[in-house]
Amino acid sequence: MIIKDTQNVNNDCGVNGIPISESNPYNIFNLDEDEFFDDASLVRLSNFFGKSVFYLPEIDELDEHGIDFDEKPLQAWGFYHNNCEDSIKQEEEAITRLSKENCKIKNFPNGLSEEDYNDAMDFLKDPNKIKRIINDYEQLGYVGEDFNIPVAYLAATSRKLEKPISLLVTGPSSAGKSMLVNTTLKLIPGNEKIELDRLTQTALYNYRNTVNNQDFTLSHKILRINEVEGAKKATYPIRALLSEGKLTSSISIKSKGIYKTEEFTVNGPIVLFETTTGTINPENHTRVFEVVVDETKEQTRRVHEITAKRWSSNPQAVSQNNEKIIRRHHNAQALLKSYKVIIPYAEHINFPDNHVRSRRDYERYLLLVVTVALLRQYEKNIPPDAEYISADLVDYEIAYNLGVKLLTNIYDPLKGQRSRDLLNTLIELVMRKSTSENKEPKSVKFTRAEIMNFDRGWNQTEIQRHIHHLEDSGYLHVHEGGQGKTYIYSLTCLDRAGNYVPKELTTPEELEQAIKIN
Repeated sequence: MIIKDTQNVNNDCGVNGIPISESNPYNIFNLDEDEFFDDASLVRLSNFFGKSVFYLPEIDELDEHGIDFDEKPLQAWGFYHNNCEDSIKQEEEAITRLSKENCKIKNFPNGLSEEDYNDAMDFLKDPNKIKRIINDYEQLGYVGEDFNIPVAYLAATSRKLEKPISLLVTGPSSAGKSMLVNTTLKLIPGNEKIELDRLTQTALYNYRNTVNNQDFTLSHKILRINEVEGAKKATYPIRALLSEGKLTSSISIKSKGIYKTEEFTVNGPIVLFETTTGTINPENHTRVFEVVVDETKEQTRRVHEITAKRWSSNPQAVSQNNEKIIRRHHNAQALLKSYKVIIPYAEHINFPDNHVRSRRDYERYLLLVVTVALLRQYEKNIPPDAEYISADLVDYEIAYNLGVKLLTNIYDPLKGQRSRDLLNTLIELVMRKSTSENKEPKSVKFTRAEIMNFDRGWNQTEIQRHIHHLEDSGYLHVHEGGQGKTYIYSLTCLDRAGNYVPKELTTPEELEQAIKIN
């Protein structure tokens, strides 16, 4: 492309030190084609355009100035900057004209190439992105855990919010706790995460990290601590960061023989990722969501299969594929805008209220809805000047399907493994009858005799003992029984998919109906 000055061909300042000469009266110069598409080069070029009027000359006119297009293909060309008063307007006119002449200037956000931008946007616009996230984790070597994976990814994404979600991953040694966190953090840009093995009592109060000679704080970062034990002495500042979003301290400093007090603030908020084989401080536990890794034999078999697959594959191809996945997510995360999110139907969402900690858990559940909406922002029609976005019913359904399992870990009233075993047996029985009778799970009825016929591991005495516990805990509804009559039950805690649901929590169907009524 040729760009030519039409106002001041006698100016002798040139471009980048290239002087005007009789052989080059229009000060035509070559700008490397690769650099031409770089953001920094575009800025330089627009500065050169700044205060001149341009047009594109014909090729034969350029031939007069000794430019050989057979030897070197036509590339991007530019010229120098002079001092015309209408700089901004004429710069815009020049850029518009260049665009119309198919100069192919493409200014993608964050300096991305067209290929990387399109790849990231394809992911962000995909309505099945939760499945894609799970598949990408599997490609990176973390298989199974279809529940824990999206929860971890959403928690990491929530760092962009003013009140993010923190995560505690629990389970025995070698169960895959660190693998879940490590894989998640691979997908987050490097400058937005901090990984530590140990924290001292006062470390967070003075926290600074230096990257390229620039200091930055903990604000909107993911703080990963490999094991809870590594942060045992820093539980209070961690708790303050999670609750207040900042740390403030006063320190006495001696200056010229005089002591004075100065106040220091370390700004959050942070997303905390911790793993443990045991328990954590109860006061910290109420500030995070907890996920438990799968310890089943089936999951162990899946881990063996993915390990064998990795060792039998071309390592270079695996590495290239992994790099592409990681780059896609880094770019997608960078393209997410930190919108404020509202939940217009929040007042219609019922939540368990039989625990004091639900006062915190309720907001964290809403934050899960908010985070889903933030991740799905490119699936929505958002005006360019929007100050906030609204969570829709799809956002709620995704958050609900994850939230019910998170809340079960907190609000499950069952005490004793055997009662839990009986409930699992009843869920299997109900789901089988639901399919054969073509009924919703909540409408399926059953008797104690059917339980024993379905699972020979239960006898009448055990069923009688534990079924009363399920009744008292609100899992069962008794339709009839007693005084010589056969007991007939139904489960009250299942959704349409057969998942356990805290009975106080609003289902997506109930929410949709409540919105229609109001």
